Amino acid sequence: MFVAGFGDAIGVFKRDAAELQKVVEITFAHRFALFDRFEGKLKEYNKNIKEVLNKIVWYQDEPLADGGGIATFLTAKIVSNFVKVVLVGEGGDELFGGYNWYKLGLPVFDFLPEYLKEKIYFYLTTFSRDKIQAKLFNNSFNINHNDFLSKIIKFEIENILPNSLCMKVDKMTSAFGIEAREPFLDYKLVEFCYSLPRLDRVGYFESKVLFRKILKLLLPPEILTRKKHGFLLPTEKWLNGELKSFTKEVLLDTNSHILKI
Repeated sequence: MFVAGFGDAIGVFKRDAAELQKVVEITFAHRFALFDRFEGKLKEYNKNIKEVLNKIVWYQDEPLADGGGIATFLTAKIVSNFVKVVLVGEGGDELFGGYNWYKLGLPVFDFLPEYLKEKIYFYLTTFSRDKIQAKLFNNSFNINHNDFLSKIIKFEIENILPNSLCMKVDKMTSAFGIEAREPFLDYKLVEFCYSLPRLDRVGYFESKVLFRKILKLLLPPEILTRKKHGFLLPTEKWLNGELKSFTKEVLLDTNSHILKI
């Protein structure tokens, strides 16, 4: 099991990452012979973030506005020294209702017009809905489903997962010869989750309702009740420090797309 984090994350997020790491170590250290923090290596790569970004862009091979790729790349670099196959969690949020915007699909919001819920959904997720992608969105949402939750989950599983999340993980791990497998995307599990009632996936006061119930016997409360947040990067620190001149150089280059807008 590998747990990664940036030591220069700020405030409460830094404390949260450190506390989570301790809980995971205490809970699982007796089950896994291989368990280490690799703090020195992550700090070393963190200092050479410009070089890391250039490599990520080359391996990514297309634009992707997801800083999680940086964390995945750095973790994969270290993990490659020990294993060649890893299990990742892509699909868990989509199948079991892990995102806050899924609450739009709860019965309490059924009275709202669907066009309004769509607007709120795209605002909360920041997914683009420009003319180029309008047909894609319309095809996903103008389908015969009983509830709005099923529509947005279907849209994300068919579009966001393969074209962004899974693609990111696959490219960043393949850069070091690692095969990343997604057990949550087993087709039998997907079919089962599609059959679940809405309130078994998304609750009014918690996410992943059924998933949390199942894992109560395996995980301590510190993990089960921990608030969800994405992989936090010290982006502001980088942009005002190591990457300041590099950022200006790239964005203000005569061939930069920004200058052509």
